Amino acid sequence: MTLLFSMAFEPWVIALEPITGGSAGIGGIPSPTFFGWEPPRLLLLAIALLLVVVVATLIERIRTGAWGVTVRTMRDVPSAVEAMGTRTTTLTTVTLAVGAAVASLAGALFVSFMLSITPETFTLSIVFMALFVPLIGGQATAWGCVIGAIVVIQLTSNMPSAFEGSGQLVLAIGVLLILLIAPAGLIGYGKALVGWVRGRIGKARG
Repeated sequence: MTLLFSMAFEPWVIALEPITGGSAGIGGIPSPTFFGWEPPRLLLLAIALLLVVVVATLIERIRTGAWGVTVRTMRDVPSAVEAMGTRTTTLTTVTLAVGAAVASLAGALFVSFMLSITPETFTLSIVFMALFVPLIGGQATAWGCVIGAIVVIQLTSNMPSAFEGSGQLVLAIGVLLILLIAPAGLIGYGKALVGWVRGRIGKARG
């Protein structure tokens, strides 16, 4: 449903040329300034990374709190949440709003670096890559999206010249391997590996 909405939204954006610039998009966006001072791009990158850490930390705290437990319970047993007096429709709306706020912040950061945006910027392949991100990093923690995003960027944008143009294929193969070898994602696999190493060390000491 979300994918269909995004496909229907793009022609609507192109049709509103006086507001959105049409197919040419919006260009010439000024760089961010603070009281007339334009920070260097390296400082903007550091601020963006700090925001990523802050948002991931906040979402992880929310996930492990009472609200996060209620949302996960609603996903598995919605009738139990309704029995507690919480409307699942309201909870779903709030959850989607939080996700939209995070996506809006990411879009603002993207535009502040690119200084332009067009309707074709976020294609269907970008949407699928966004779906792959938590699968690669791990869905059990908010940091899985951060790790997954780093892996996706490396496989699609920072590939060696010998593999240039094959990033999408490498990414697809990587997702399949992770789903087969580490269904809990890289973070889940890392935790399992650390537990195994600790177990081996404990047996060696015993």
